[in-house]
Amino acid sequence: MAARQLSALSNRELSDIGIIRDDIVHVARWGR
Repeated sequence: MAARQLSALSNRELSDIGIIRDDIVHVARWGR
């Protein structure tokens, strides 16, 4: 079911999520 929901996301949405996640990781690592 989760995989089915994930496949419903567009590539643009997935890339946006990846960018946001990278920002969170950067903040967590460097504190800024």
